[in-house]
Amino acid sequence: AGRLPLYCTATGKAILAFSPDTLFAEVVAQGLRPVTRHTTVSALVLRKQIDRIREEHLAVECEETRLGYMSMAVPVFGSSSVLAGALSVTAPVVRMNASRFSGALRTAGLGISRSLQAITRARLPDLP
Repeated sequence: AGRLPLYCTATGKAILAFSPDTLFAEVVAQGLRPVTRHTTVSALVLRKQIDRIREEHLAVECEETRLGYMSMAVPVFGSSSVLAGALSVTAPVVRMNASRFSGALRTAGLGISRSLQAITRARLPDLP
Protein backbone atom coordinates (compact mmCIF):
# COMPACT_ATOMS: atom_id res chain seq x y z
CA ALA A 1 0.00 0.00 0.00
CA GLY A 2 2.97 2.29 0.38
CA ARG A 3 3.48 5.02 2.94
CA LEU A 4 0.61 7.31 3.75
CA PRO A 5 0.15 9.87 6.53
CA LEU A 6 -1.13 8.57 9.87
CA TYR A 7 -3.98 11.09 9.94
CA CYS A 8 -5.79 9.78 6.87
CA THR A 9 -5.55 5.99 7.12
CA ALA A 10 -7.58 3.73 9.38
CA THR A 11 -4.43 1.99 10.65
CA GLY A 12 -2.74 5.33 11.21
CA LYS A 13 -5.70 6.67 13.14
CA ALA A 14 -5.79 3.52 15.29
CA ILE A 15 -2.08 3.97 16.00
CA LEU A 16 -2.60 7.65 16.84
CA ALA A 17 -5.47 6.80 19.17
CA PHE A 18 -3.43 4.41 21.29
CA SER A 19 -0.07 6.17 21.20
CA PRO A 20 1.10 8.97 23.49
CA ASP A 21 -0.49 12.35 22.78
CA THR A 22 2.94 13.65 21.78
CA LEU A 23 2.63 11.67 18.54
CA PHE A 24 -0.68 13.38 17.76
CA ALA A 25 0.90 16.76 18.43
CA GLU A 26 3.85 15.93 16.18
CA VAL A 27 1.59 14.82 13.32
CA VAL A 28 -0.54 17.95 13.59
CA ALA A 29 2.54 20.18 13.79
CA GLN A 30 3.77 18.74 10.48
CA GLY A 31 0.52 19.79 8.84
CA LEU A 32 -2.53 17.90 7.66
CA ARG A 33 -2.48 17.99 3.88
CA PRO A 34 -5.25 16.51 1.75
CA VAL A 35 -4.61 13.30 -0.15
CA THR A 36 -8.17 13.34 -1.56
CA ARG A 37 -11.05 15.77 -1.17
CA HIS A 38 -12.25 13.63 1.79
CA THR A 39 -9.01 13.69 3.80
CA THR A 40 -9.32 15.02 7.34
CA VAL A 41 -7.27 18.23 7.43
CA SER A 42 -8.65 19.78 10.63
CA ALA A 43 -6.79 19.07 13.87
CA LEU A 44 -10.05 19.52 15.81
CA VAL A 45 -11.92 16.99 13.64
CA LEU A 46 -9.00 14.55 13.85
CA ARG A 47 -8.91 14.93 17.67
CA LYS A 48 -12.63 14.06 17.83
CA GLN A 49 -12.04 11.03 15.59
CA ILE A 50 -9.15 9.88 17.79
CA ASP A 51 -11.27 10.24 20.93
CA ARG A 52 -14.05 8.15 19.32
CA ILE A 53 -11.55 5.50 18.22
CA ARG A 54 -10.27 5.22 21.81
CA GLU A 55 -13.83 4.56 22.98
CA GLU A 56 -14.86 2.17 20.19
CA HIS A 57 -11.51 0.49 19.44
CA LEU A 58 -12.37 0.88 15.76
CA ALA A 59 -10.99 3.36 13.23
CA VAL A 60 -12.76 4.05 9.94
CA GLU A 61 -11.73 6.14 6.97
CA CYS A 62 -13.80 6.59 3.85
CA GLU A 63 -12.10 7.79 0.67
CA GLU A 64 -9.47 9.75 2.63
CA THR A 65 -6.55 8.06 0.87
CA ARG A 66 -8.11 6.79 -2.34
CA LEU A 67 -11.43 7.65 -3.91
CA GLY A 68 -13.82 4.72 -4.00
CA TYR A 69 -12.15 2.85 -1.11
CA MET A 70 -12.79 2.57 2.60
CA SER A 71 -10.76 1.06 5.45
CA MET A 72 -11.40 -0.04 9.00
CA ALA A 73 -8.72 -0.84 11.58
CA VAL A 74 -8.41 -2.03 15.16
CA PRO A 75 -5.47 -1.71 17.52
CA VAL A 76 -3.31 -4.71 18.35
CA PHE A 77 -1.68 -4.80 21.77
CA GLY A 78 1.39 -6.65 22.98
CA SER A 79 2.74 -7.17 26.47
CA SER A 80 1.51 -4.90 29.24
CA SER A 81 -1.19 -3.67 26.84
CA VAL A 82 1.35 -1.64 24.87
CA LEU A 83 0.32 -0.89 21.29
CA ALA A 84 2.02 -3.31 18.89
CA GLY A 85 0.31 -2.15 15.69
CA ALA A 86 -3.04 -2.21 13.95
CA LEU A 87 -4.99 -4.63 11.81
CA SER A 88 -7.08 -3.34 8.93
CA VAL A 89 -9.32 -4.30 6.08
CA THR A 90 -9.78 -2.22 2.93
CA ALA A 91 -12.39 -2.63 0.23
CA PRO A 92 -14.28 -0.62 -2.35
CA VAL A 93 -16.90 1.56 -0.66
CA VAL A 94 -19.71 -0.25 -2.49
CA ARG A 95 -18.65 -3.58 -0.94
CA MET A 96 -17.65 -2.40 2.54
CA ASN A 97 -20.31 -2.76 5.19
CA ALA A 98 -18.77 -1.38 8.40
CA SER A 99 -21.40 -2.85 10.71
CA ARG A 100 -20.99 -6.26 9.10
CA PHE A 101 -17.19 -6.42 9.23
CA SER A 102 -16.39 -4.51 12.43
CA GLY A 103 -17.18 -7.41 14.76
CA ALA A 104 -14.97 -9.83 12.87
CA LEU A 105 -12.16 -7.28 12.69
CA ARG A 106 -12.37 -6.59 16.43
CA THR A 107 -12.36 -10.33 17.15
CA ALA A 108 -9.28 -10.85 14.96
CA GLY A 109 -7.47 -7.93 16.60
CA LEU A 110 -8.28 -9.22 20.07
CA GLY A 111 -7.09 -12.71 19.11
CA ILE A 112 -3.79 -11.40 17.79
CA SER A 113 -3.35 -9.26 20.91
CA ARG A 114 -3.96 -12.26 23.17
CA SER A 115 -1.49 -14.35 21.16
CA LEU A 116 1.20 -11.67 21.37
CA GLN A 117 0.64 -11.34 25.11
CA ALA A 118 0.81 -15.12 25.58
CA ILE A 119 4.07 -15.32 23.63
CA THR A 120 5.54 -12.55 25.76
CA ARG A 121 4.43 -14.25 29.00
CA ALA A 122 5.95 -17.55 27.82
CA ARG A 123 9.29 -15.87 27.08
CA LEU A 124 9.26 -13.66 30.17
CA PRO A 125 7.37 -15.62 32.87
CA ASP A 126 7.93 -12.92 35.51
CA LEU A 127 5.56 -10.50 33.75
CA PRO A 128 2.03 -10.08 35.13
